[in-house]
Amino acid sequence: MRWQPPNGANSVGWLLWHIAEVEDNWVRDRLYGLPKRYPFGKSVKSTDARKSPRKAELVAYFHEVRTMTQARLEQTSEAEFDRLVEDEQYGTLTVRQVWSGVVTSAAWHGGQIVLIARRLVPAERRSE
Repeated sequence: MRWQPPNGANSVGWLLWHIAEVEDNWVRDRLYGLPKRYPFGKSVKSTDARKSPRKAELVAYFHEVRTMTQARLEQTSEAEFDRLVEDEQYGTLTVRQVWSGVVTSAAWHGGQIVLIARRLVPAERRSE
């Protein structure tokens, strides 16, 4: 979880933490107007890429956020996806675009995790 690829790239732990934090805080902040939360005391972005919470805590946070996401999406009406929100970086977005950004971020960083795992696990062991 903490092994870091060459040239200062992010560890699997850091990437997993980032996926969960983006999924939680982008929605919390932009769609619900709630304060961001940092269950590990600070944002992943302010943390050294070689450091991350313990695996069990990190996986629990990831699953907690995914459970909240499922509930949030189920409670969002079709009309709500067209509601406009303001983003300090991207300007005016629809709720649909915010969710698309969350999905894109998760896919991008999830792909990085797969690439790292493929470098760490020998090909003959991947099918086990």
